[in-house]
Amino acid sequence: MSDGGTIKISPTHAVGGVIFIGPALFPFSFFNSSFVPPPPDSPHLDKITLQCKVICVQQYLEPSMSLQPLLDASLAIQLHIAGALIGFVLGSILLLGPKGTLPHRTMGIIWVLAMSVTIISSIFIHEIAQAGAPNIMGFSFIHIFTLMGIYSIPAGLLRLLRGGPKLKRHGRHFRGLFIGGILIAGVLAFLPGRTMHAIIFGG
Repeated sequence: MSDGGTIKISPTHAVGGVIFIGPALFPFSFFNSSFVPPPPDSPHLDKITLQCKVICVQQYLEPSMSLQPLLDASLAIQLHIAGALIGFVLGSILLLGPKGTLPHRTMGIIWVLAMSVTIISSIFIHEIAQAGAPNIMGFSFIHIFTLMGIYSIPAGLLRLLRGGPKLKRHGRHFRGLFIGGILIAGVLAFLPGRTMHAIIFGG
């Protein structure tokens, strides 16, 4: 719509919009309620168009990150995210670093504790079910990783406590839990409707 040479733009159409000015395309992503275009023969049109393209791309690429969804989340979700982040960092170090050393054993204990918090807290999280996904009493497909953790942690610890030639086999259980419970489940944490999606992309 126009009023006295001013083009009115609805905020809902502000991102990725395109204005035709003479032969030029004028993309814009301002959240202003109006924009006064230059005349088609303006010598500064190309410069303005370039600047506007840059603004459009920057606002399109920059996610609306906010920690408010995490602060508003339940205690179970907060503990779950904290445990998963610790599990990811320490798990990466444990997998890539030397085995059998004191730092490895110390970080391993912390990793098991962090993963135990992550697994237990996941029992009380039903975001996907609440979003309408198929579920059984609030438990959706992602709780498969909860079952994996309930099995892998005790199985891995049992290998460690028994010692002997089978000691190294504890790594199989913990690696599987890291891949499934941290990496794969971590990717699924960014599905729409989940807290991590709201933190990174807004919502």
